[in-house]
Amino acid sequence: MLSLVLYELGTNALKYGAWSAPKGVVSIGWLARDGTVTVEWKEHDGPPIKTPHKLGAGAKLIRTAIPDAVVDYRLERDGVRCKIELPLGQKISKT
Repeated sequence: MLSLVLYELGTNALKYGAWSAPKGVVSIGWLARDGTVTVEWKEHDGPPIKTPHKLGAGAKLIRTAIPDAVVDYRLERDGVRCKIELPLGQKISKT
């Protein structure tokens, strides 16, 4: 599910965000500590952020796709920020 969320973030960056601008940058980092992994997505130097009137399907997917994850998804002035914290060592169920 994490790969699906990263795919959605990347698709949005290409369509509307940092990767849609010549000088736009996306930074992705991760840190594993104390039984938790934190993944951070940061965009900057893209086009001005337009606040949507309603939450789209992609934003809903980003926020809810990973069970037991804490997701902080924000449309900030300089670009999208997404911080995902999830416990390490959980079983992955196949559906």
